[in-house]
Amino acid sequence: QGTTKLGEDLSSPYSFSWSNASAGTYSLTARATDDKAAVTISTAVNVTVSDSTNTPPTVSITAPANNAAFIAPATIVIDATASDTDGTISKVEFFQGTTKLGEDLSSPYSFSWSNAAAGTYSLTARATDDKAAVTISTAVNVTVSDPTNTPPTVSITAPANNAAFIAPATIVIDATASDTDGTITKVEFFQGTTKLGEDLSSPYSFSWSNSAAGTYSLTARATDDKAAVTTSAVVSVTVNPDPGGFGCPCTVFEPTAGPTNQLWNDGQALQLGMKFRSSVNGFVTGVRFFKQAGNTGTHIGQLYSRTGSLLAQATFTNETASGWQEVALSSPVAINANTTYVISYHSSSGFYSASNPFFNSATVKTPLTGLQSGTDGPNGVYRYSGTPAFPNQNYQSGNYWVDVVFDTSNPLKTTATSVVSSVKTSVSQSSDPQPKDVLKVYPNPFSEIAYIDFVLQNGGEYVINLYDGKGSFVALLKKEQTQAGQKNLIEIDGRGLPSGIYLVRLQSQKGTQTFRIAINR
Repeated sequence: QGTTKLGEDLSSPYSFSWSNASAGTYSLTARATDDKAAVTISTAVNVTVSDSTNTPPTVSITAPANNAAFIAPATIVIDATASDTDGTISKVEFFQGTTKLGEDLSSPYSFSWSNAAAGTYSLTARATDDKAAVTISTAVNVTVSDPTNTPPTVSITAPANNAAFIAPATIVIDATASDTDGTITKVEFFQGTTKLGEDLSSPYSFSWSNSAAGTYSLTARATDDKAAVTTSAVVSVTVNPDPGGFGCPCTVFEPTAGPTNQLWNDGQALQLGMKFRSSVNGFVTGVRFFKQAGNTGTHIGQLYSRTGSLLAQATFTNETASGWQEVALSSPVAINANTTYVISYHSSSGFYSASNPFFNSATVKTPLTGLQSGTDGPNGVYRYSGTPAFPNQNYQSGNYWVDVVFDTSNPLKTTATSVVSSVKTSVSQSSDPQPKDVLKVYPNPFSEIAYIDFVLQNGGEYVINLYDGKGSFVALLKKEQTQAGQKNLIEIDGRGLPSGIYLVRLQSQKGTQTFRIAINR
């Protein structure tokens, strides 16, 4: 070890075991002597022994960025940060692959690599602490292009910018790429900084399967035969949750939920409300509140923005003596995902139901959430007022049992969404010279047989489901492919269904449409 003899071996295979080597860096050599006293010394082998109680250092490259591009002959300044919790950094070495480029013995740690030729390189930094422990950073890849090379061009041709899909989505990303003075070696596809895949030959394409709900930024990156790289413009896409998965119309509270204590009256008219959000864009179609026996007077429902702007109002009619009361808005109000709104009602006689405290935690019934107090202010809001007014006071985060009626699509005014159980269906198709992406159901109401008539503006797969009036799934009516502009007629045999309100929902590439139907006998 260095100039210190550790031991010797007189016969092959030649070996020596060096025990209890302390922490440090050592240079090991072997020296052979033949029968005529000639001596040869081997090339040195360097080894590092770390302290077993030592915490290794941390190190990372801060520049250049991963996938950075340069023009040859390039000067690439490599910067790194390194630290050691139980000691000091003795040096930071910089590597390209397994080739050491240089080192720096003091912070800030940096090395300037000059005259880098065209190529693709993997850069790492290796930190050594005062007890000889070593840590290697995550690799940073850089590309150096030939200065005489014209970079390739690349663009995403599909999907379109701001396209929308339904989760779990399969998004086919198509790209075109060309190179005026060479060839394309590959086109890589990215979501943000995450590589999804690549294609080595034209036409360039990648199918991204099972994409979850969210907003994504897609790019394509083309590399030519001289390692020049070009990244396309970003294409933004949105994957929406499957509306059918929510079984809307949706509410925050279950039909069986309600107050368990007495009816209250403070001796004056008042407004009562709840702050809520939806995790998806959609429409508020109505207001409801729980009525306990003895709650007399006029009740008027309102939808407000979080700042108090009145968005819609409707008066409750044909109320029952007790239970949930619901009124439909004359026109559904579009609301934005993850935005706070206030659903409320006015009680002219001052009667109301209350459960205190309640909104110390959120009430979640996907996609809706009754907010926890403290999220965008207190929840469980009220206001004493002789006429409807924005509720802006709070007492013990109370629940006044007012609720929102929400749908993921704008129901047609005739009637709203989907249902089917033991339903027989038949489909006929004919040419329609003027396609309209419109859903019709007739007759409505009906007692035995009804027909769903629709034409899709865009061809492709469609799904029609049936739900009951509470939004619970009843049956799949039809799932198949159709041509753009082709008329589709589906027969619903409702003779096996009880009387009541049902919802028909059509999902296609254009979105979702919902229609309310009624079976009367």
